Amino acid sequence: MCLHAPTRVHRQQAELPKIAALSPNTQRGLFLPPADIQVGQSCVYFTKEQLLTLSALLGTAAVATAARCLRVLIVDDEPDTVDTTALLLSLDGHEVETANDGPKAIDRAAAFRPDLVLLDIGMPTLDGYAVARRIHGLALPPRPYIAAVTGYGTRDDRFRSGEAGFDLHLLKPVEPDTYRGLAALLQTSSGMLNRTRILAAQYRETATQLMFLQLDMANAYLDSVAIAKGKDHKEHCIALAAQAHERLITWLGTGACTDERAVEFVGGLRGLNERLRLVRGPYAGRDKRKFQRV
Repeated sequence: MCLHAPTRVHRQQAELPKIAALSPNTQRGLFLPPADIQVGQSCVYFTKEQLLTLSALLGTAAVATAARCLRVLIVDDEPDTVDTTALLLSLDGHEVETANDGPKAIDRAAAFRPDLVLLDIGMPTLDGYAVARRIHGLALPPRPYIAAVTGYGTRDDRFRSGEAGFDLHLLKPVEPDTYRGLAALLQTSSGMLNRTRILAAQYRETATQLMFLQLDMANAYLDSVAIAKGKDHKEHCIALAAQAHERLITWLGTGACTDERAVEFVGGLRGLNERLRLVRGPYAGRDKRKFQRV
């Protein structure tokens, strides 16, 4: 689902709360869309203006989570993408800031200190790769989780994201539940959630896909180590891979991975652990093939 206005929101994904007196068009505490909203068999179509109206009507009632909200910075040069993504995350209770270019993103990251940055790559003036490096250079405490949200989807694109220090590479269009699943996973790894296992189960299938994407990015960091020219760059990539490894172990412990793919994921995690051991070991500098992916 592409998050552009007009936005297509599935009834099940919208998860609208029950409100006894939301508007004149309510019955039995359930939200009924106004007549001008296009209703299909399984979807409700909202324009951006209608989404903003819905946001005002719902206020804080849509926030039904036991977790502390995330601070999310959304960066994209497409206004509709920024607005609809920001609204989606705001309705889920997260604190959101936005930027429409690279320099503004860096300034707002420094002031806002986000937990999560959703960062487009193909932007004028300063692309997402440069912005990710600059945000890392701010040394913000804690270090924000930076996810590329982009139309660039080749293996080389993901490799470049890993080199720039992105934690995840998401290909547009991104489903709303992908953002929700990512937020839930980040909350578990930050110790923000109560009853973690139950909450993670809501997004288990999506969370599993995100865990494999994170595993792929961790391996991309180690691919970068194999061709790194400078010692600092090599150590930075190893540190990113190690952080991703620790995060994946935490996520696995929440029960977020589906039973069907758990064995496959554990195998991939063991492979990552072995590559980390080799790249840190005495032979890493002598034979780069020892820790390259096969």
